[in-house]
Amino acid sequence: MIYIFACYWWLLIDSQRSQLDYAEQQVALRAQQTSEALAAQIHVLVSGLDYLGESLSAQYIANNENFPAAVEDAIAVFDQDTILQVAVADEIGRIIYSPAAGLYISDPLQGRISGQWSIQFAQPLSRDGAFAGVLVVSVSPAFISEYFQKVFPNSGGDVASPLNDRGYYLARSSKQNEVIVTQVSEQL
Repeated sequence: MIYIFACYWWLLIDSQRSQLDYAEQQVALRAQQTSEALAAQIHVLVSGLDYLGESLSAQYIANNENFPAAVEDAIAVFDQDTILQVAVADEIGRIIYSPAAGLYISDPLQGRISGQWSIQFAQPLSRDGAFAGVLVVSVSPAFISEYFQKVFPNSGGDVASPLNDRGYYLARSSKQNEVIVTQVSEQL
């Protein structure tokens, strides 16, 4: 009888161990799949913004009289409140086109006038092969954060966050306001 009981316990423990191993493998697989999906989504967004910048740059250089209409059309392609502003600066940094005041080319900044956080995507302008200024597309980090929140709704410890090349948070699925102007710890 003790032998049967011991066998039963051994089988039960072995079954539990197998189920835990399987669950851990599935969690790791889902985390990898989610990470790859988020990376692909950000790649698509950044590619779209890069294309937008190139298109608007070409439009500005070719015919800046129609540029404001081109900006409105381009912004309409994206979800509302994704692109906060488009600005053009000349060779010495003067704003020569902007529906809002100010030029922000840096890590995420809070607008001096609007109070909104923005991420700038800059595109160089060239005329006849020479530098002619910079086109800046300001994107709302809240847009990226809201997308991540759809992937991780009410998730306790799961966090998604794109970083720029200097390690600054560009957006975050939770507690974005606490990290938006900080860098990832060098220990991570």
